[in-house]
Amino acid sequence: MKELLSNPFVQGLLLGVLMAIIVWINSLFRISAYKKDVKRQRDFLNTQMEINSKGNESIKKEIDELRRQNINLQTTVQTWQAKPTKTELRSLINYNRALEILFERERGFATYWQQALKEAEAEMSESDKGTIPLLKKLVSGSKGTMIDGL
Repeated sequence: MKELLSNPFVQGLLLGVLMAIIVWINSLFRISAYKKDVKRQRDFLNTQMEINSKGNESIKKEIDELRRQNINLQTTVQTWQAKPTKTELRSLINYNRALEILFERERGFATYWQQALKEAEAEMSESDKGTIPLLKKLVSGSKGTMIDGL
């Protein structure tokens, strides 16, 4: 055995095998480190994708809300650009005269009228912002009845 170990070929072979084992063990450690790094990067990427997904969902909801408001505002603009018909003007004149008569005859009517007028103006300003469709307000009154002439 001593003779075998003293042979330069065997010594070189053993040294080569020892170096190969060291390199193999080193590569196992590197592979383990790479696997940990890949797992860490995968987790980071999943977290980033979840964050982006939530951000995209909120942006989609905001875009949908803005589209709805845009449609409402377009409808409002089209409604305001439409000229009133003779029947609508006649109904408006009749309503105005009826209000004048009520103001003259009923003493408490004026305060109730002012309150109702403020509420109606608030609803109209909401429709100007696009949060409430104007057409819906014009077609149906507060009780769900149709406005005369429309």
